[in-house]
Amino acid sequence: MARTHRPSRRGPRGRVPALAAVTVAAVLTSALPAQSQAAADPPEQLLTALALAAGERLRAADDLAAATWLSAQPVVDPAREQHVLDAMDEAAVRRDIDPLTVRRIFRDQIAAGTYVQRQLHAHWHHFPDEAPTTAPELSEVHARVDAIDTRLLAAIGRAEELLDEPECGRLRDRARATAIDALDLDPGHARGLRRALAGVCAADAAPPR
Repeated sequence: MARTHRPSRRGPRGRVPALAAVTVAAVLTSALPAQSQAAADPPEQLLTALALAAGERLRAADDLAAATWLSAQPVVDPAREQHVLDAMDEAAVRRDIDPLTVRRIFRDQIAAGTYVQRQLHAHWHHFPDEAPTTAPELSEVHARVDAIDTRLLAAIGRAEELLDEPECGRLRDRARATAIDALDLDPGHARGLRRALAGVCAADAAPPR
């Protein structure tokens, strides 16, 4: 029987346990009301919602890696990356969120996803018995990523004012630790999440490109 692509935390392809997935979904749902109500949420909760969405996006990178591995396609897809950035720019303007902040954060999401995919490809190259034998269609995974991106954009909008505050870095680090535990991320994905959140706070951001 062909083996399906079923990561576990013990390897570099960890997947969210069912209970954790339910918990994460509940946190994201409760933590993302309208942007105008952001002041009602504790600052750490705002950044935790952002970190959880970023972590979920990294989970989707597992299936992207499997799909590109089996189809022998490159990990880097400039056209897809530009589509994501353009779509988030447009959505940010519609939602009155600073598009430069959005672009900065989504560039980090793309870089983190690429990092995770390359780590997986390298692992499968050295351990071919652990490589996936099936994978979802790229279009299916892209649709899932698009849905996560919508939640991530909402989280950015709700936390936007906090991203400029001096305490942002400290709260970001705590939110990252919470997301790692909630999503049961393995070390490779945890490193990816660090990359994904590296420029969330304005003080840590690289100059815009």
